[in-house]
Amino acid sequence: MILFCEMESKQRNIYDAYRNDFRNQILGTIETQGIQKSQLTILQGLMKLRQICDSPAILNEQEKFENHSIKLDDELAGDYRKYWRS
Repeated sequence: MILFCEMESKQRNIYDAYRNDFRNQILGTIETQGIQKSQLTILQGLMKLRQICDSPAILNEQEKFENHSIKLDDELAGDYRKYWRS
């Protein structure tokens, strides 16, 4: 089963900012080191974006974020059933 939900605006803004930063970092690494030596950078970017999807509060960063997570809010409220798809 897959849980589908849309991020709220605060969470989406954090996600978009990190996505843009990682995109630029990844493209720069590919340009200087090639695609083969960029795989770790790509993986790090994907993992960070996945963390943000779960909750920006779990990021291990200097800047601390509040828990803006629609997925977590809905699961805690018991509303998750409306998102499940088989």
